[in-house]
Amino acid sequence: MKKLLLFVLVSFFVGELAAQTTVEEAGKIKNAGNAAWKAKNYKEAVENWEKYLKAIDYKDDACVYNVALLSYKFLKNYPQAEKYFDMSIKNNYKVASSYQGKADAQENQNKIAEMLKTLEDGIKATPGQNVKLE
Repeated sequence: MKKLLLFVLVSFFVGELAAQTTVEEAGKIKNAGNAAWKAKNYKEAVENWEKYLKAIDYKDDACVYNVALLSYKFLKNYPQAEKYFDMSIKNNYKVASSYQGKADAQENQNKIAEMLKTLEDGIKATPGQNVKLE
């Protein structure tokens, strides 16, 4: 019985230690992305932030939005921007700007019908908040 209890406690401790290491590593990856962003190396910033977001199961709303913004504005990766703006909308983060960004990304992909639907949805979700949507 004592051996079983010891095994359970050691397993729990090792599991907690592994989780902390993952959080620490994720933080380092995010910081590397932040440093790349400050150095205007946007491709590297997005790559690091995507690794970070995957490690934390996409639970950093600001980082999701920043990946969308950099993907759209600097990398011109419109499918990726659309994906991350959509995540930002679902997270209820900067909703009006996220709808605008998603619509712009769709327009650049010649997805006009989807763009119009996105704009309509954005107007309904954020009445009076963003004149650009109208």
